[in-house]
This record gives sequence, structure tokens and C-alpha cells, in this order.
Amino acid sequence: MRQTVLVLFILSCSVTLFAAQPKDTFDSAVNFTVSLSRLEEMVSDGTLNGVDTEKTYILDGIIAGVVVLDPDPENFLARIDLVTGAWEGLDKIDTYKAYVMVSGPSFAERIPRRMPRDPGPEIISANSRVIIAGSVIDVAFDRMIGKAVPVIDGFYVRSLQ
Repeated sequence: MRQTVLVLFILSCSVTLFAAQPKDTFDSAVNFTVSLSRLEEMVSDGTLNGVDTEKTYILDGIIAGVVVLDPDPENFLARIDLVTGAWEGLDKIDTYKAYVMVSGPSFAERIPRRMPRDPGPEIISANSRVIIAGSVIDVAFDRMIGKAVPVIDGFYVRSLQ
């Protein structure tokens, strides 16, 4: 009986709490409308002018590569190269890119030094289709593609496969 009353009390408090939060609070913190191509366009001049660095962006794409910069689990740091593309006509594909920086022990577990034989969906690896949440923190120049790309502090990566 006590457990039932406690559960009902917690549920009523959470409903009241979430009802008090306006939809605008979420919309002011998270941006679902900006694609990777639009974000790359916004930083094309090499600056963050026009980019809301306070918002969390939700982006999807393919992991082109992962570079581990610090393998120590406590200080783990890696760069994920997130790419997407769009056909231009019938014979050309425009590609868009961002560097997603991930850090911490939880990512150390998900980006192994050696790929397991049967990696589960939690493993972050090249050629995986993912959705990423993070905020734009900088702009970098990618010499390989010859243009500026956004650098994102990623805190959430989920496989879509």
C-alpha cells in the first residue's frame, strides 16, 4: 500500500512539473530543423557567426571515421567524422561534414581499440548510420575537402541500424 501511494505521489509530482514547463523551453534549447548541410553552410566563412552555440543540434549521418585522441578511459577523447550527402543532378553528390568530439568513460567503452567480431549497436564505428546530439563549439578547416566544417561537442550518439 505504501509503495502504491509513493508511486502515485511521484507520478503526480512529475506530471505537475512537466505540465509547468512550456513547450518553448524545449524548443529554445534544442534545434531539430538545422541539417548538417545547413550547419556547414553557416560556418563556411570560418566563423561561428549565425550559429547559436547555446542550442543542442540533433544531426544524423554516416560515420566516415573515428580518431581516438586520448585512449585513457578517464580522459578519453575521440573525434568522429560525421558526413552526409545529397545528389546534385544525376552525376554529382554534394557532401557535408562535421567533426564531433566525444569524451569520457562512457565513450571509451563504445569506441574499442580493436573491433569485436560481432559489435553490438552500442559500438561506435566507421560506416554506421547514427544520430548525434551536441552543441557547436568551433570551426575547423578540413584540408581534404577544402572547406570549413563545424566542430560539435557531442554528448549523445545512437546507432540507427
